[in-house]
Amino acid sequence: VQQDGPLHPQAAVLASDAAALMPEAKCVMLCAMPYKPFRIDPGQAHVDAYYLTSNRAHEQVQALTKAIAESLGIAALPSPPIFIKPLAARSGLGEFGRSGLISVGSHGTRVSIQAILIDADVKPDAAHEKQLSPQCEGCSACVNACPMKALDGTGRVNISLCLRAQPEGEPFPQEMRGKLGGSLLGCDICQHHKA
Repeated sequence: VQQDGPLHPQAAVLASDAAALMPEAKCVMLCAMPYKPFRIDPGQAHVDAYYLTSNRAHEQVQALTKAIAESLGIAALPSPPIFIKPLAARSGLGEFGRSGLISVGSHGTRVSIQAILIDADVKPDAAHEKQLSPQCEGCSACVNACPMKALDGTGRVNISLCLRAQPEGEPFPQEMRGKLGGSLLGCDICQHHKA
């Protein structure tokens, strides 16, 4: 599963080699924090639950890393700037959905996935990456719901069109503003629609 168009600006700083960030690291621990969406009243300003959960998950990973280091004496690096979604799919934690997001069991794509690099020998799970979540078979609800038509149905995302992927700290493109509805930050429209 890949994205079309340019990389998200935040992806430009991601390392493809975790060893460059922590040479002594022997494994990557992935942590998934599920969340429930907020009830959104039409026309009301809102921030999606993902953003609050992502911040909370980041804080929890910082605390877990500190506990690992202090109680076990193991070097660990929280929230390394690496590509997490491919690792989540390859490890079997989740599967790519048509939206390009990772689907994790019964939680679907409503998860924040965080990583920790660890200097510990851990028996790796067998890689069993699947190309597309079985939940997506015969369904195109997210593709049809995307107001910018950024999804092609194969899990590929055109980042230049995706409302959620627009660079933070820069003016939001005028032609996209009307598509956000009441969202004050990003977009989660593809997750609000079920088949």
